[in-house]
Amino acid sequence: MTEIDVKKGLQLLGGNASIYLRLLGNFSTNALFAEFVEAVRTGDTDTAAQRAHAVKGVAANLCLPELYSLIASLEGDLKMGISLLPDDPRFIEVQAIQTRTLAAIRTLQDNPGMLESYK
Repeated sequence: MTEIDVKKGLQLLGGNASIYLRLLGNFSTNALFAEFVEAVRTGDTDTAAQRAHAVKGVAANLCLPELYSLIASLEGDLKMGISLLPDDPRFIEVQAIQTRTLAAIRTLQDNPGMLESYK
């Protein structure tokens, strides 16, 4: 599961799978990523940078390496005033990564026993 570094996430939480699942679930229902997408689509670079920063922090804390890596790069560009357009391949890719990450979270939620193999 490349979207989520489950082993590292569990280690950070002392192996507590229920807390990790709850935090992943909170992320999956959080509006930050949607707000980032909307800000990019409307050309609001400042808000896009702020939301990218917030998503980056959550991705780091939950050990979502693919999302973290790309959103950190996008945030850096946005903070330097480089606009991100809706048709930019990186913007399209970060949305695809988010979709895969949410699917991976659902898989873990539907099969919590999978987490035991990462301890």
